[in-house]
Amino acid sequence: MAELKVAVVIPFFNGAAFISEALAMLAAQTRRPDQIIIVDDGSSADDAKVLAECAAAYGATVLAQANQGPGVARNLGVAAADAQLIAFLDVDDVWDDDKLEKQVACFLADQGLDLVLCESRTARPDGGIDHVSTLAKLERDRFVDLILKGRIHSFTSSMLFKRSFFQRLGGFEPELRFREDHLLLMRSLLEGRVHILAAPLSTRRLHPNSMSGAGANPDLTLRLQRAELFWTYAGRFVPRLPKRSLLAFEMQRLAKNYIVAGRPTAAIAAAVHAFLLEPTRPKRLAYAGAAVWSCVQPGRFDHWHSGLASMRKLRTRR
Repeated sequence: MAELKVAVVIPFFNGAAFISEALAMLAAQTRRPDQIIIVDDGSSADDAKVLAECAAAYGATVLAQANQGPGVARNLGVAAADAQLIAFLDVDDVWDDDKLEKQVACFLADQGLDLVLCESRTARPDGGIDHVSTLAKLERDRFVDLILKGRIHSFTSSMLFKRSFFQRLGGFEPELRFREDHLLLMRSLLEGRVHILAAPLSTRRLHPNSMSGAGANPDLTLRLQRAELFWTYAGRFVPRLPKRSLLAFEMQRLAKNYIVAGRPTAAIAAAVHAFLLEPTRPKRLAYAGAAVWSCVQPGRFDHWHSGLASMRKLRTRR
């Protein structure tokens, strides 16, 4: 494995504001990728034009598909790649200059690895850091539990896969547009050899147009449907999945995030739903009270999720 090739796959949907910066960042890597494949997932004509111009300037390959979500777009990019290692970059994420160099070095040192993951940061719209992951400290079972509860984030652009392993897993599940990356990471932990670099080398940027972060979508029913679909797939790989308990936890988590996002009505609905799922935990109703409190004292609970708080304040200023 002395001459490993690396392909970077970028799913693109109306990301014209970020694509030039993303490609310049890849060109600045201390270990530059051998191939860059961008999959246009049904962008507008204007964004597609900007993409074509930027891709030509940096020698990137552009593929196009009707809108099917980032997972399907990534799968298409991997199928077209001619490299042993595959990295994924969301167009609005940022890598440290030595991210690929350090990850490739892990594969060179241990040929049995299937996936190298690095720690990552989450940046608020104001540029401040909201969160730095600590995944390297987790035992596998604890890691899987956090994935099932949706308590990890900011990692898709931190992945460097052995292409043969990615293909053996079947790639991202096409039916999932929500937590499709969680499912793939969980399966990687259960079925492969994963190494986690303790250094944060990738940064996810929260911004008003991103879909990152619970609370971005106010439709509680839709969020429930997406979560349940994820657990349906996860249950194929995790025996005796505690779906009811996971759903109650999801509702509690959403209640907190809806409070921070300035959606008290949705927060109350989520808190009540969590309690009805697990009546033995009446403390879940406290989040309904917190939602009412947030109407009287906006910002009181911003420490629960400073990234969502930052986006709420940005929307308010507009």
